Amino acid sequence: MRYPFAAIRGFVRRHRLHRAMPVDLAVIHDLYDVEYLRMPEELLGFAFATKKTQVVKVNERLHRFGQRMVLAHEISHLLLGHPNALYLCEVGDWWYSRIEVEAQKGAAILLIPEKPLVEMARRGYSVREMQDFFEVPGELIELGLRMANRIV
Repeated sequence: MRYPFAAIRGFVRRHRLHRAMPVDLAVIHDLYDVEYLRMPEELLGFAFATKKTQVVKVNERLHRFGQRMVLAHEISHLLLGHPNALYLCEVGDWWYSRIEVEAQKGAAILLIPEKPLVEMARRGYSVREMQDFFEVPGELIELGLRMANRIV
């Protein structure tokens, strides 16, 4: 079986996303049709692909850290080639299916380089300090830490 996150790790390497912290998402805005819209609170964002474009919409009501996580989550769906044509991200929804869990892990890979995360944890930084450093919600820091403790 192919390593499931190879496409995401390749994207990170190709675009040198982990060269500075927090991860600069400008390349994603350049490559994808990204838009921030006012959406109902329970809808965090969505993505879809057509033959001509790949579109990502993020709820502008989210805190900036949440917007970054949702953007990376939706891009992960596209990079992983998940089988649906439309990916909806709703509050509390991303732990209920394999593809949502994979997309959330992909978001952690995109936004949180493992070496600095592990080093900060080793030095005793709190989740709050790490989330401010990486500019992501604490839940993504916690997922990144769990992933760093085992092979994903």
